[in-house]
Amino acid sequence: VDAEATPGDWEGTSYALIGGYDWQRNNLIYGVALDLGFGSIDASGTTSTEYGCVTACEIEVSKYKALRGRLGIARGAALLYGTAGIASADAEAGFGDGVVTGSDTLSGWVAGIGVEYMVSKRFSVDASYLHNDLGRLEIPSNCGTQCFTDVSFGQLKLGANFRW
Repeated sequence: VDAEATPGDWEGTSYALIGGYDWQRNNLIYGVALDLGFGSIDASGTTSTEYGCVTACEIEVSKYKALRGRLGIARGAALLYGTAGIASADAEAGFGDGVVTGSDTLSGWVAGIGVEYMVSKRFSVDASYLHNDLGRLEIPSNCGTQCFTDVSFGQLKLGANFRW
């Protein structure tokens, strides 16, 4: 029987550099974006009695990367869009005292919705919600059976975009 550790609430602030390109046909906008994330987010309060976690275990995700397509409809200066693609990040599990019990680079998917507003011809602001599912992180240490956690989290992104 496998033992699953369930992450608590995810929190933290990360920053990203996003580069992309959009095409427009009438009101239809479609494009591609590459996200490179810096910083990390953590899920503390991870629980699993089989794994030995009550409240002290944590999961950390860092070095986030995503390649996303986006499709939207422009309405005046506003763009409403959906986005989806592939994502990858480094993930670590531990007891919260600096002891890493499992780490790996995980890959999965990302999908979300957003709105972008053109402030001027070369500057826009953006708000989006992205859901990430990076799959399963194996936690081999301190477990008499196969221990793991699923790494899945949401992101609220706020951005400023400059166009050339």
